[in-house]
Amino acid sequence: MPPKRVRTVEGSCWPLSSLFSLHHRRSILRLWQRLRLRWCNGVAARGRFAGHNLPILDVNDRKGEGEDKERQELAIGRRRGEDRKGSFSSALPSLRPGNSLVSASPMTAEELMLYFEHEVVDGFNISPDRIRVDLLSVYKDPALRQSVTAVANAHHFLYLQQSPRDAALAKKKARLEAIQVFRKQLLNPDLHRTCPSTFDLFVTNVLLCILDGVIDPNDEGTDTYWHFHGGRAILSQWKLQEQLFQQKKGLPALMLSVFATMDLTYALLSGQDPYFHHSTWASFARSEGWWGTLPAGDPFLELMAILSRLAHLGHVIYGTGQLPSRSEVQALLATLRGHNIVVEQQEEEYNFSPIGERHSALSSSPLLSPSLMKAMETAEPVDRDQSWAIFCNAYRLAGLVYIYRVLHGLDVIHPLVQQATALGVQAICGVRLTGKLSHCLLFPMVVIGSHCRTAEQQMAIRATLGSTASFLHFGSLRIMQNFLQGSGNEERQRWIGGNVSMTSRGKPFCFEVLPMPPTRNSSVIGPAGHKPGEAGEDNPIALEP
Repeated sequence: MPPKRVRTVEGSCWPLSSLFSLHHRRSILRLWQRLRLRWCNGVAARGRFAGHNLPILDVNDRKGEGEDKERQELAIGRRRGEDRKGSFSSALPSLRPGNSLVSASPMTAEELMLYFEHEVVDGFNISPDRIRVDLLSVYKDPALRQSVTAVANAHHFLYLQQSPRDAALAKKKARLEAIQVFRKQLLNPDLHRTCPSTFDLFVTNVLLCILDGVIDPNDEGTDTYWHFHGGRAILSQWKLQEQLFQQKKGLPALMLSVFATMDLTYALLSGQDPYFHHSTWASFARSEGWWGTLPAGDPFLELMAILSRLAHLGHVIYGTGQLPSRSEVQALLATLRGHNIVVEQQEEEYNFSPIGERHSALSSSPLLSPSLMKAMETAEPVDRDQSWAIFCNAYRLAGLVYIYRVLHGLDVIHPLVQQATALGVQAICGVRLTGKLSHCLLFPMVVIGSHCRTAEQQMAIRATLGSTASFLHFGSLRIMQNFLQGSGNEERQRWIGGNVSMTSRGKPFCFEVLPMPPTRNSSVIGPAGHKPGEAGEDNPIALEP
């Protein structure tokens, strides 16, 4: 019987077959190592189809192939457009490829922390450079760990766009556990002895503000109110402001910038005095804020300082009726417009005369300087510098609307107000800005959008806000959409239209959209017919711990 023939694989007799095969495998390995990890849909993935969430077709079921293809296109359309760059912490377990974001199964605490770093933090950062979070130190602090996982859990379920009963219960449980651990740590008598603990406590409080005010707000908003004032009390109790400004990187720097912006927005919308002085905004230079790392003298930081000064003047007018000096108002107006106007140094009260008598004085110069208008007249595509100039112009125009409505007492239909509104719509909706700049114009969008009078302007603002809502997945954006879409028409007309104007003496403050808990004298700050100073007697804005 002849011996059994040994099977020869095709090509194995070639002289360089083994060498070629080894070289081929090494090439593939090197190619795989060069591919960046993408943070797509809650998992770490490589390759061309990373993050597509393609459904698996059943080869035995061809009847539903059309429906599967439709779901596949929908899944591709819903995925995030930004590539998630960066590496993971080696000390924490990486996400398993099977844990796709489209799955409603709850994630572990480690997975939620990774989700927080690569998804949630990225939504609060307009810079292309990723903000690194020290997840190991976060994991060691119980209150900080619970708040991070609660925020990530809430954002995760909002991203899913579905909320089954078990998911809603898990989200509520995570929030309650975070608040309980935070309160327990707040009552620790040895807390004041270590600065890192107080830093972490402030960061935890800001995360609770984000959870109840930005990610998953409720209808009443009282939780956000107390979290917000709790953050002010923590800063005052342990004198953390100067120490926090020295933290230029990581989560403390980011959370400080978020809280300062929330504080300024709250002051502008409610007529209260901002906690952060306008001079402190220069301290954010070279710090990793939500606006990126900006150099000293950047126009955006100067604009935030001007808005802080305007908020203080509005608070003084609203609370005491004391009018600002004409020189200061003209200086702020000239800075926002970008004009080099010589300001008279004499101190005098600004004349709040009827609208017709001051129209010629206020409109004597163009609304924005030619250098500022040049960026807005640029056709697409725009580069990074042009996008940043347009981004800053949107905040400039929101400040101009504030001056016209609060300090000058102009009505919403006044030509100057509508001119600033039209330019604001152009800045917000005119061109597609680079990166994520278009998705970080929420405050100008509220101010400008609430003063739009034409259907075209309103549709443009709503479309831009809808795009931002689908990108960020913040629950607060749905409230903004309902407000601007007309579900609150009666409330809007109460404070932006007709006879009710944003004035100083006993009339409602028009930029009031943030809900507040009831006081002994009133249910909200600035109701119709409310006298100046009444809310200040019981207002806990100056609460000291």
